[in-house]
Amino acid sequence: MARIERKVCTGLLCATTLTSIHYLACKTIGKAAGSQAIQTLLQIYQVAPVDHNVLLMALNSGVNYSPLKDPQGLKGQSFQY
Repeated sequence: MARIERKVCTGLLCATTLTSIHYLACKTIGKAAGSQAIQTLLQIYQVAPVDHNVLLMALNSGVNYSPLKDPQGLKGQSFQY
C-alpha cells in the first residue's frame, strides 16, 4: 500500500470490494467512520473498470488460478484491455 500511496504504482480495487468493505466497516465502526474509510480508499486507489468485455477476456485468458486458495496466483501477470 505504501508504494501505491507514493504513486510508485497504481492500485486498483473492484467496485464490489469497496461495497463489501463499506458494509463491514459501517457494521463495525459505524456509518460515518465506515463512509470515511471508503473516501480514504478512493483517494488512494482507482476503481478497476470491469465490464462484459473484461470478464470475457479474463475467462478466455487461459490463466488457471483459484483466488480463494492462491491469492498470489496472478503475481507478475497483467491483463491489457
